[in-house]
Amino acid sequence: MAPSTAPAQDLGPSSRDEKKRLDNERSTLRAKAQGLSKTDLVELYVTDMMSSRQREANIQQQLKDTQQKLDALSQEMDRKVAGLERKIAKQQQTIEELQQTIAKQKQTISKQQ
Repeated sequence: MAPSTAPAQDLGPSSRDEKKRLDNERSTLRAKAQGLSKTDLVELYVTDMMSSRQREANIQQQLKDTQQKLDALSQEMDRKVAGLERKIAKQQQTIEELQQTIAKQKQTISKQQ
């Protein structure tokens, strides 16, 4: 159970807290390991590995849930953008129609004068 020499990827405050908690847990396990039998050490190691795997599974599930939420938000934003694009197109059409009406009215006024 040697500490990892690979640099930890910093994902923010929660990952630093998790790393600190794991480091404390490892230190506690090392302290407990002194004076324990090989059977006890194996038990501690297996327990630590199982809890590490469970934490990893929890993190993977959180990542999956977060990705699903992001996908849903992305779809919602796409729908909203499409709706806004339709509104903009209608407004542009209305502007063009108003410009044509103004031009016709100017022609009518200049003919009347």
